[in-house]
Amino acid sequence: MATSKSNSQNLLRAKTTSDQLYSLLRIRILDLQLAPGAVISRRELSEEYGVSPMPLREAIARLSAEGLIDIHPQSKTMVSKIDMDDVRRMHFMRMSVEMEVARVLADSFAPMAEAEEILRQQEAALSRNDIMEFSTLDRIFHRSFHAEAGYEELWDLVISHSGHIDRARKLNLPASGAGRAAKFLKDHQDMIRAVQNGSKDEASNAVREHLQRFTVFAEQARVRNPEFFK
Repeated sequence: MATSKSNSQNLLRAKTTSDQLYSLLRIRILDLQLAPGAVISRRELSEEYGVSPMPLREAIARLSAEGLIDIHPQSKTMVSKIDMDDVRRMHFMRMSVEMEVARVLADSFAPMAEAEEILRQQEAALSRNDIMEFSTLDRIFHRSFHAEAGYEELWDLVISHSGHIDRARKLNLPASGAGRAAKFLKDHQDMIRAVQNGSKDEASNAVREHLQRFTVFAEQARVRNPEFFK
């Protein structure tokens, strides 16, 4: 019995370590700390995090399944370059989902209190010209729509497959000045207002207009940083 309990604890620890490694590496990839095309040394990562090869192998396999890591057996492991075809596919998926979520919210005249609070935080970030904070709040803002509609797990699903578009967006941040952020802020105001007014078409169109900007920005990032794209 004691041996069985010990084995279970070991499995739990291994699973927890694998999950933690997955999250840490995913953040580093999305933040471009591990740049697209960079070669990953499993030995160095094992030493850096003080872990055995098994949980690291599991974490890398999950990231590979998401298209964030390319594994070349008997050769090398690399951070995948950004795939514009994947950017377009995920943009289509995200826009389709968010437009429908906006319609659901408008149909119920949702109050959108959380979204309004995040909007105030974005206004404060913009007043400080803190574009990084503004961008972080942008994702939280969109998640709040899904949470309000009761579809937060759907947002998690979409985001788990948005690694390519997220990295392209990150590359574009240096060019995202206060003027562009102000346009995003107005988009968010329009989205909230349409939902609160109960206008399903207006809410859906506001989301479409807002998200259509993303592929343009991704293409701009590709032109400026061709070495990071397939």
